[in-house]
Order: sequence, then structure tokens, then C-alpha cells
Amino acid sequence: MSYTGTGEVTVVHVRSVVDLVTARDLAHVVRERLEAGCRRLVVDLGEGAWLDGSGLRVLVEATVLLHNREGSLAVATRDIRVRRVLELSGLDRILPVFESVDEALQ
Repeated sequence: MSYTGTGEVTVVHVRSVVDLVTARDLAHVVRERLEAGCRRLVVDLGEGAWLDGSGLRVLVEATVLLHNREGSLAVATRDIRVRRVLELSGLDRILPVFESVDEALQ
């Protein structure tokens, strides 16, 4: 997991499974970026990325934290399986989901 961006906009690049063990890594990056002043966060769930319930929880918590700071979170993924998980969980109704990072940043 890595991130790009400074200041108010950050893209977190996830290229692996976000599960019970690794969700804390994503949560740590999110908290770190928020403390650095990020108000707009894009989670890039690219090739090889997958979320279980722990990963979904991190996205919900990040959404709440950003909303409280008048910020926003978006997800970028082309993976139909990841999009389906977001749909089944209902997160696609509270998180904008885009096909690419470029679209999410516009």
C-alpha cells in the first residue's frame, strides 16, 4: 500500500487484500493523511485489490472522519468484483465509485 499527493488531496493505492490483518495498515495511512491536512481522499483499488468486511469498515470510518472535516472520500476501481462488494454492502450509495483515479480527481 502506498499513497501519492500532499496537502488536501491524497490517493491511496491498494494492490492487495484488505482484510482483518491488513485493514489496520489502510486505517493508519488514512489517519496519517488526515492529520497532514488531507480533505479529499481517493482509495485506488487497482489490480489485485480486494476488501473484506474489515476493509469496508475502514472506508466507512474514513468517510465519517472526512465528512466531519468537510472533506470527501471516493473509490476508484474497474474491478467488477470489488464494485459488486460495494453495491452489496450499500457503500456505493454513500461513496462515489469511479472507473479511474483520474475520474475520481475531477
